Amino acid sequence: MALTQTLASIEFEVFTRFGHREIADELWRRGLEVDRDASREARRRVRARFGERSEYGGRILPLLGVATIIGMSGAIVGAIAPTHRNTRYSPLATYADAILLVSVVGLVLVYAVAVVMAGSRPVSAGVLGFATRILLPWVPAVAAAGFAADRAAAPWPFVFAATGAGVAALMTGWFWIVRRCRPVDAGTIDAAPASAIEEQLPLLRDAQEQLRIDVAERLRQVGADEAQLVEWRTGVAGEQGLEDSAAAPAGDAMIREQTERWLQRDHRFRSPARGAEPVGEAGDGSAA
Repeated sequence: MALTQTLASIEFEVFTRFGHREIADELWRRGLEVDRDASREARRRVRARFGERSEYGGRILPLLGVATIIGMSGAIVGAIAPTHRNTRYSPLATYADAILLVSVVGLVLVYAVAVVMAGSRPVSAGVLGFATRILLPWVPAVAAAGFAADRAAAPWPFVFAATGAGVAALMTGWFWIVRRCRPVDAGTIDAAPASAIEEQLPLLRDAQEQLRIDVAERLRQVGADEAQLVEWRTGVAGEQGLEDSAAAPAGDAMIREQTERWLQRDHRFRSPARGAEPVGEAGDGSAA
């Protein structure tokens, strides 16, 4: 048997070896569907309560990502454009001016939309942190653009950089002021992802249990030896240094891995006291 890296992939190979590839494929697919639905529902809960202001399911953070792309594009154009302004007429410089103008307008609009989305309510700490991180590069950008404008008599790079720095600073400052003025609301939105994930865990356990029931029924229908499947899974897992429990039914490894991918992705949002506990065991922190 080929070397595998996870308990789920070992179990998939065991199912395939004993002629149950179709059952394994279906279980793998349904597990991914449960995983996707659980992640979407948790994020939907946060968005329903806090709009777009959280990095967990909100749209302000993607907007700031768009602003970063616009800023990078404008910076590249601004860096190249001055070298083409030494002639009396340069089509490339003309196009560069147009691109920079569009970039400035786009940047202002994106930041304005982000501020309107937030309003007078605090954004999450993650959104504020990202806004602060994208603000920092504007300072050297303004200095570099000012140097280029002075040497090549090309004002647009400096205008672009100064505008970007200004609107980014205003937006970030507004986010910071609102959070400082409303600390309780800020704490609530910061805790929202962990709460939404914990609220989703009981539903996830129910879905996992239903998958276990369904796979057991399918295996009985085809006359599979479940004990043999578990024995092979635990044996191969032991050979590869992976922990496994003989008490876990056939299909359990695939179910747990496939349905809990979103918890691995969103692990940083979970509370420290509960973030490392297995979902499938009692006392895993299902309370909101």
